[in-house]
Amino acid sequence: MNTLFIGQKVIRLSEIDSTNNYAAQQVKENGVLEGLVIIADYQYNGKGQRSKSWESEKGKNLLCSIVLTPNFIDVSNQFILNKGIALAVLKAAEMICPGSFLRIKWPNDILMEDKKLAGILIESSINGSQIGSLIVGIGMNVNQLKFEVEGRPVISISQELGSEITIEAVLQTVCKSLEVEYLKLKAGKLKQIDEEYQQNLWKLNEWQLFKLKGKTEKLKILGVTESGFLKTENADGEVAEWRNGEVEFI
Repeated sequence: MNTLFIGQKVIRLSEIDSTNNYAAQQVKENGVLEGLVIIADYQYNGKGQRSKSWESEKGKNLLCSIVLTPNFIDVSNQFILNKGIALAVLKAAEMICPGSFLRIKWPNDILMEDKKLAGILIESSINGSQIGSLIVGIGMNVNQLKFEVEGRPVISISQELGSEITIEAVLQTVCKSLEVEYLKLKAGKLKQIDEEYQQNLWKLNEWQLFKLKGKTEKLKILGVTESGFLKTENADGEVAEWRNGEVEFI
């Protein structure tokens, strides 16, 4: 792989419960190897955000986890890693599908033409005030054509392109893009990462219907805070900040 460290070591699996679980076991048994990639053809217990599952046909999509050691980021500012990683996946998708409308749906889903293309699950271990290791789970729809997902539109790369693409090509593009954004973080370009994340935020400065506190309400999305809270404004001009899970997009 044409990268400095991400993807220089790849473990390929036919089937596993979760690539994130497998990566965590590798870290526990062998120590942290930055840039290690775990990729599987199929996950029978794939993880999504907030204990949701990630469904995928065997051999059709990118299912991988990447191990990083961002000990240069303070725990108090760890959401900047989510921003950088989400940007990296979005930019990888842009390279594969140039001209497509791509946005980051808070906190870090990737939408193509307002349909879900990819999901990211980030799990970290903390050492004092620093992050010891980070496991970045990425699920991207590549060659799957039919989805049994209720309540939300889904899309794959092959549906957008009108032809199939190899999983390996997608993996290499994602690894290269992730390395670029990660090195920006390491170089202290946190403001640039934050600004690009905000610019690519889905429905930024638009009114969106949410479910919150047992009711539905239209809120204007103002951005995402340093701590990763969604910042909104209601019809009365009141500004609020929401943790992931406190509000739900409708």
